[in-house]
Amino acid sequence: MSDNPNPLHKTSKISAWISHKTDRALAFWHYASNGVWRDTRSNWRINLLKTLNITVRSFLDTDLQSQACALTYRTVLAIVPALALVFAICRDLDSRIYFRINFIRLYRLSIRPWRWL
Repeated sequence: MSDNPNPLHKTSKISAWISHKTDRALAFWHYASNGVWRDTRSNWRINLLKTLNITVRSFLDTDLQSQACALTYRTVLAIVPALALVFAICRDLDSRIYFRINFIRLYRLSIRPWRWL
């Protein structure tokens, strides 16, 4: 048997642990978003946190995701006509080569009877 007959004791421990971790996470979030700028220590962790803070704020404030989406859209719109032109040139070259090969064959076939005379 267990030492503690009260099953709510285990639930209260889990609840206290979750509450403690939530409080720690909120305190870290507050420090990372606001308190890091007041910290005067020169530590690589603090510098990394400041860099990440600036990066995330710039990404969210400048609407970088929609600009990247627009750039992708414009790039695709520029590539599609260029690919259509390349395929058209290749198709035209293929038909010209096919015509030349067949024309040469037909020409050689038409010359053969005259060579025997």
